[in-house]
Amino acid sequence: MAEQGGERTEAPSQRRRQEAREQGRVPISMELSSVVLLLSAVLLLGLFGQGMIRQIAALLAQTLGRCGQMTLSMQTVQALLPAVGALFANILGPFFFYLALIAVVVDVLQHGFVFTLQPLQPHLNAPSLSPLRGLQQIFSLRSAVHFVFSIIKLVIIVRASVITFREVLPQVMGMMDMPVMQIAGTCVDILFQLVRRMAVLLLFVAVVDYAYQRWEYERNLRMTKEEVREEMRRMEGDPKIKARIRSVQMQMARKRMFHDVPQADVIITNPIHFAVAVKYDIDSMPAPKVLAKGARLVAQRIKEIAQQHNVPIVENKPLARALYKEVAVGGYIPAKLYQAVAEVLAYVYQINRLRYRSLSHKLSRMAA
Repeated sequence: MAEQGGERTEAPSQRRRQEAREQGRVPISMELSSVVLLLSAVLLLGLFGQGMIRQIAALLAQTLGRCGQMTLSMQTVQALLPAVGALFANILGPFFFYLALIAVVVDVLQHGFVFTLQPLQPHLNAPSLSPLRGLQQIFSLRSAVHFVFSIIKLVIIVRASVITFREVLPQVMGMMDMPVMQIAGTCVDILFQLVRRMAVLLLFVAVVDYAYQRWEYERNLRMTKEEVREEMRRMEGDPKIKARIRSVQMQMARKRMFHDVPQADVIITNPIHFAVAVKYDIDSMPAPKVLAKGARLVAQRIKEIAQQHNVPIVENKPLARALYKEVAVGGYIPAKLYQAVAEVLAYVYQINRLRYRSLSHKLSRMAA
């Protein structure tokens, strides 16, 4: 992955993690898997090894005993091999089955269950096909860490071998007087002791390797700021397009809002900066409702529409500012503003009654 837009300083997104898993890129320590399998094999052999050896010895004795009673030929060998193979499978099959099961469990515990065929697909930009990328991997931090781990493992193996050999040297010297079967058993015990000691020491190295693999995995998944912006564009759309959509939506909302202004009972103004259109129908509304609101040019347009439709305009700076900040278009005013809005509406209703009386008186005089 080429670095674009600067250093990788941003934490990986959930989508990036999912894409990495789909590509088969997960944190896994082969050292940890190998050591756990080694310890498991030693444990299984310690529990079932004697029984397996007895069954194999009995099988070999039975097979070799039958060889003296038959004529060796290609046909007899072909007839004998399937039976012997089936017996060996019955003896060793459970042992290898448990090892395979342990291997799967260890992998799943490291990175969860992942099934993908993408790593098997050919990639033309693979490091093996690029000499430059191949050299970069050879002299990378990952290669240096693996080299250090290899040296540590070699030291552990040599150290464990020396310590074990010193401890069992008296037994080795006494093997000259032992029967063959006892010598074989002693060798097996020495081997198990050596393997157990190496596995316990290598387990510590494997845990450190797993921690390094997790750290390297998280570092490689980190994103640049440009990659974060690109992913946001892919997931949520181009910001310019989204801004254009929001602009169109706001224009449509303003048109609907301006259309409702003539239905208002009063326009409460700042008087320059804010304008809020309020309506209250005692039969159908639980509280006064804000039909429209705006600031500056929008406020000026609301007042122009109100003047065209003879909607009263009342100046009340604190109330206009509070309604604009706290009440959305189409929302009801909060209880704490009931008193102030009620006073404005009462004033408007009083003006309307005076206008109605003046108009009635004028019409009466005209009729006379």
